[in-house]
Amino acid sequence: MPGDHEVGALRRERKWPAARIAFELAADGIPISRRTATRHLWG
Repeated sequence: MPGDHEVGALRRERKWPAARIAFELAADGIPISRRTATRHLWG
């Protein structure tokens, strides 16, 4: 599972919403739900 730094970096660098971050990580072979991405961003 990606760490907070990876999800946070995608958010800061590209201003992506959690759904897009989850989609991009899945494309890279890291399955993560939108909800999990949201928790990393705001948790």
